[in-house]
Amino acid sequence: MPATYKILTCIIALIGSSSLLLTEGMMSFFILSTPFVLTGYYRAVKGYPPAHRFVIGGLSTVTLIVFFIDIRLSQDVISAVGHLTMLFHAIKSFDIKDPWDPLQVFFMSLIQLLLASEVTRSMIFGAIFLVFMVGMVVAMFYSHIIKEGASGIRRFLRPIVTMTLLLIFMTTVFFLALPRFRGSLFGRPLSKGIKSGFSEKVSLGSLGEIKLDPTIVMRIRTSPMKGFRPYWRGMTFDIYSDNTWSSLQQGMRSYSSQNGVFLLADYDTKKGFRQEIILEPLETDLIFALRGAYRVEMESKTLSITDTGDIYIPKKSGKRIRYTVSSSNTPLMEKEPSPVYLQLPEDMAWLRGFTEGILPSAKDHKEIAKTIETYLRDNYTYSLSPSTPPDGVNPIRYFLLDGKKGFCEHYATAMVLMLRSMGIPARVVSGYMGGEYNRYGRYYIVRQKDAHTWVEAFIDGAWMRFDPTPAAEFTVNSPLFLYLDFLRMKWERYVVGYSRADQLRLLRFFERPVKVALWRTPSLKIESWFIYPLLFIILIAGIILYTLLLRVPQHIPEESRYYLKVRGLISKKHPVKESHTVREILSHFKTDDEVYPYLKEFILLYESLRFSGTADESMKNRYHYLYRILKEKL
Repeated sequence: MPATYKILTCIIALIGSSSLLLTEGMMSFFILSTPFVLTGYYRAVKGYPPAHRFVIGGLSTVTLIVFFIDIRLSQDVISAVGHLTMLFHAIKSFDIKDPWDPLQVFFMSLIQLLLASEVTRSMIFGAIFLVFMVGMVVAMFYSHIIKEGASGIRRFLRPIVTMTLLLIFMTTVFFLALPRFRGSLFGRPLSKGIKSGFSEKVSLGSLGEIKLDPTIVMRIRTSPMKGFRPYWRGMTFDIYSDNTWSSLQQGMRSYSSQNGVFLLADYDTKKGFRQEIILEPLETDLIFALRGAYRVEMESKTLSITDTGDIYIPKKSGKRIRYTVSSSNTPLMEKEPSPVYLQLPEDMAWLRGFTEGILPSAKDHKEIAKTIETYLRDNYTYSLSPSTPPDGVNPIRYFLLDGKKGFCEHYATAMVLMLRSMGIPARVVSGYMGGEYNRYGRYYIVRQKDAHTWVEAFIDGAWMRFDPTPAAEFTVNSPLFLYLDFLRMKWERYVVGYSRADQLRLLRFFERPVKVALWRTPSLKIESWFIYPLLFIILIAGIILYTLLLRVPQHIPEESRYYLKVRGLISKKHPVKESHTVREILSHFKTDDEVYPYLKEFILLYESLRFSGTADESMKNRYHYLYRILKEKL
């Protein structure tokens, strides 16, 4: 085998293994196996003999035993198979003997890409997959050339390009047409859930660690887009005791829907806000949206919502989901709030006097709330590392009277307790505030550090929002980062998140009869940035394929026609398969002194005429003469 073919085989093996690096827990095996892979192929390129078959067999047996132990210990079939494929590449690199061995490597690399596609959503996987397809086409052509006893691949560049484009085109068609499945094929979550601060009970200060985390939680596109700072509502907390907030999840109601559309309330759709949200895996069943959600669309048949507007998707925890919410973004109206929103811990009796001291002129409930909000903003400092109160000292008392530093939980908790001390029902709400606006895709990038708590106070029959936390500094990312995140978001939406609903929309588009004038563009629910480039790619691919395949004269070279006729004559007397090489065919006549010399010369001339490109007229005449002789003798 040519050294180039062995190098190509090594590259494909490394491409397959590198795809598994996008998953979790594969790095150690990649680092362990890669030096052996490189060493094995280096020996093969240099012409060293393969390892002894007993060594290869022994190592294969040990690898199989390790595989079963791996499954038993990890209880993760995908990881165990991934480790097995990496070890296979390491062993096989020392056992490259004939052109068929690389085909085993190609097949194992394909398995690795299938495994990686199950457990990763990275956009890098798309690039690795394209490189693998190109490498596979080149490798398969190279394998066929070697099998036919020829060398050199330059003259086959045109069919290689044609087959690569055809493969990409067919892959795109299959991707768009194949049925979609929910979740992972093997039942493994596509990624681990991000640690969140949203649970039924949250201790004071628990968001401090989360607010230092830049991990992206969700990407949200809203319409209409207006100049306001959005509060992505999550959970409502009702009772404060022992420095911990608890959620009672009052009035939990469940909804069912066969088509994934949930109507939660009546509202004028022309005044609402539509939010298209891609939520990363979080360790909670909560979903987030602007307040006043009245319609939810998602691939789920059940949904639950509390009287306070907290929305839950059963068994969502640890999964990435895409959903659409329509919200009014107006205060929740209520006739009479629950008495629980006036609850105060016993050690907070002093708080009323403190609150009255900052309200010399406040009269009604709304003015009291605004005064408390302004007081906390103007007289306290935002800090993610506030000083710890002494043992036995109430954290809120220490925050208000001594420390005067804290983050959103301290401010929201203090304001709620101050309002309750004045007889105003109030509660803490947690979620995310704002996010970085990406102008390229016109959507918000919301991170863990955007986690926030604020206050809702019951005033004049509605739960009005207040935010006493002072503004914190925030950083702005570079245009390059924003553009890359825009591409990542589109990858998540239209590749990873491509769903049955998208298939139906695409099908309806192509089924729609042309009833409009040619210069008019039919309205589409699919974003124009997606459908029109897709149609353009399909059109260009079709033109290229037509030019390369249909417009190319489909004739067989004269020397190949004679060679195929001789093969046909031989097959009448001897078992000749399409996979047989010219050397294998010739071996049938080694004992036939009458045919063997002519057939051997005929085959040598065929290889020179077909592959060398250096044939002259005398060689062609001799080739024709030998064909006539073989035709008579066979």
